[in-house]
Amino acid sequence: MLAFNSAVAGLIINITCGCQAIYQLTSDGNDRLCSFRGFLLHAGCGLLYHTICIQALHRLFVVVFPTRRSFQSKQVIVSITIFQWLISVTFGIPALVLGRIVYQPGSRICQASMNDIIIFLYLAMFIYFLPLAIIIPIYIRIVHFSKQRSFSTNTSRNVVDQRRQRRDLRFIGRLFIIFHGFASFSIVINNNFKLTKLQQIFNKDNSYQ
Repeated sequence: MLAFNSAVAGLIINITCGCQAIYQLTSDGNDRLCSFRGFLLHAGCGLLYHTICIQALHRLFVVVFPTRRSFQSKQVIVSITIFQWLISVTFGIPALVLGRIVYQPGSRICQASMNDIIIFLYLAMFIYFLPLAIIIPIYIRIVHFSKQRSFSTNTSRNVVDQRRQRRDLRFIGRLFIIFHGFASFSIVINNNFKLTKLQQIFNKDNSYQ
């Protein structure tokens, strides 16, 4: 179910990005729905990372708290997933309602401006930094717990070693996703910064003429 949750989030963000690309190719993208598409882009990115948080929590319940079956129950997982979707869908609404998702002529897309520090940091916190602050400590705790466990027989130790290796691989995979997202996030910020600077220079040249 959790994998399906992440798959749905990935599908949503891919469809949103595809629609945005079509608008950019067919027009300048500055229409009445531009701000709403920007909201969907922010919400979709946050949604994807939030689903990874839920997977990390479930892994924590299974590995570190295996005796507490209530944490692994379907009711708990469904409740956490619903809560995650509520946060993912609503965290960007203040930026949309306040009109802080605006059209960027340089990139022909509506998004929070880097000059609007408060909204930019607010969205960055929900989209990336908050999930990062949750996922990394959880997986560090899981790996630490797995390495600290001792077993009495060689057979059980071999089985657990295999499981530990799988968990370590999952941990590395999750970290790869996180750092890949961070790299992409940094590239987007850098490109937007350059585009903003070029646009300012271009506007200054036109004003002098």
